[in-house]
Amino acid sequence: MMKRKAKIPANLQVLNIVGDVDDGSRSDGPVAVDSAKSAAFLFSNNDYREVLFTGRFAQHSWLHANIGVDREIKAFLENNN
Repeated sequence: MMKRKAKIPANLQVLNIVGDVDDGSRSDGPVAVDSAKSAAFLFSNNDYREVLFTGRFAQHSWLHANIGVDREIKAFLENNN
């Protein structure tokens, strides 16, 4: 992915939702927190925002049901429209 970083439009606005189930695994289940946070290197030339959620509803397949995620997406879309 780093090889193609130059092809990412500079005006792309990015919201990275990161989850940590807070069970010591430092992951949302399938995705490690450090792996998810590495997106910052890909989008270093962009308007990049990263939000970390923790707890039961930070599990990868539950993030869509997390009201905090909904709020962050709404704010991101409103601020970047």
